[in-house]
Amino acid sequence: MKAKLTDYTLLSLMNLIVIITCLDIPIIIGYFSLLMFAFRIILLLGFLPIYLCKFKKWSSSFRFLSLFFILILFVTIIRGNSIVYALQELTSPYLIALYLEMYRDKMTKILGTWQKVLLVLLICDLGTMIIFPNGLYRTLYNINWFLGYKTQRFVYYLPLCLISTFLSKKNGKTGLSSYAIILACVLGLYKSKATAALACIAFIGLCCFILDMKGKFSHSKKILYKILNYKIFIPVFGIIAYLLVVVQDSAFLQYIVQNLFKKDATLTTRTKVWNIATQEVMKTPILGKGLLTTKQYSQMFLNDYATSAHNMYLSILITSGLVGMIIYAAAMIAALRRKDGVYQDNEVIMVFGIMACLIVGMTSSTVVFSSFAFLPFMVLASGRPQKKTAPKRMLSPVYKRA
Repeated sequence: MKAKLTDYTLLSLMNLIVIITCLDIPIIIGYFSLLMFAFRIILLLGFLPIYLCKFKKWSSSFRFLSLFFILILFVTIIRGNSIVYALQELTSPYLIALYLEMYRDKMTKILGTWQKVLLVLLICDLGTMIIFPNGLYRTLYNINWFLGYKTQRFVYYLPLCLISTFLSKKNGKTGLSSYAIILACVLGLYKSKATAALACIAFIGLCCFILDMKGKFSHSKKILYKILNYKIFIPVFGIIAYLLVVVQDSAFLQYIVQNLFKKDATLTTRTKVWNIATQEVMKTPILGKGLLTTKQYSQMFLNDYATSAHNMYLSILITSGLVGMIIYAAAMIAALRRKDGVYQDNEVIMVFGIMACLIVGMTSSTVVFSSFAFLPFMVLASGRPQKKTAPKRMLSPVYKRA
């Protein structure tokens, strides 16, 4: 009994250490960034030999992610960019992915600990919004609260919503506490005016509701099953992302943006940034330029406010070229693919999480290398291969007639 208790305590402590070292909260990270980076390096140097020796079979998704990160580091070096900066940025998402890969059988306990930490961050963020309604502090032109500005909080709100609903759906329907968390995140994103991120969290909440009521809404269920087919939604998102990038070259698309979405034709000067980014991609289309610093992006766009490509897809292409984009897509497909074509109810939540990242990624680069960027990949990867005996209730990504 004592041995089990000690193992549980050590696992909880390790879960806590891993997530704390991977947090990137603007208001406090400046004081501890180097220390947290050092801890991440130590943890990776400790975990990797264990993983390489102990685990004979890697999940396909983790193999592709590892190759993706190695490619970025390699290109960063050969292009003469800062390898230290690249390691600082990439060690967080890779540590999270590696840890989930190593302890697949303890996934529930790990996610349970991380849920508590993320919930504390949400409470702190909402608390500062209530106490400081006009902003806790300002940077350039942005109003910031505990978790930063606009979409910066999305990288913590999204995993909290996904983890909460994933764990509650293991026991059946989505719990009231999960709906409360989703609602709180929606309010936080509304206050910070993060429109796309707000729509994604609201979408996840709506899908959870449909899943809980799937016995009563047969037509909605059919539509939902079609949406879950990665062979459909990945190309669709790719096409939409492309249309957004070329919007300034199309009078028709500009008309839609201005009249349907009530936005300026440049999407707050994003299309100008995307135009320059596209030109830069064409200069090194195969391998990209490696991971660039915010200063390098500002110099590239001749704009102090443009510290990223403001587009996840362009960020990947600039960083690692077509090769990197193909590897990234392969990691995603490896996580989404199921040999027998079915997802368990709680796995569907993670599919929605990937879709949410793709949507927000159309106008933001915040998600692509964030700490929890590959959380849905690894949780879905842990469900493969599935056992031959199917669970009682399962959802198919493609609707099948009886």
